[in-house]
Amino acid sequence: MEIQYIGANCRSGVSEKSGRPYTIAELIYMVPDEHGKKESESGQVIWTYTAFGNKVRTLPVDPTKLSAFEKVNAGAMIQVQLEPNPDNPTRNHVVGLK
Repeated sequence: MEIQYIGANCRSGVSEKSGRPYTIAELIYMVPDEHGKKESESGQVIWTYTAFGNKVRTLPVDPTKLSAFEKVNAGAMIQVQLEPNPDNPTRNHVVGLK
């Protein structure tokens, strides 16, 4: 998957609510934002969306692979490698650069 890279981060700690440890790692990238609208079946406009530039998206990252992004410059187009997340096989996570 090719993306326009913004950054990568990892947060870890202990949940105040449950007391369980957590680690959340994510890759941040941008995609072009596009105008849009939704119409009812009769053709009446329900909502419109006006957009310029880019919008931010995130992908989960294997925390042990985060260092692969240490020297990638923001704005660079990169190829990332995705694999099924072992904690949730119905979702993918980034495991490195291609």
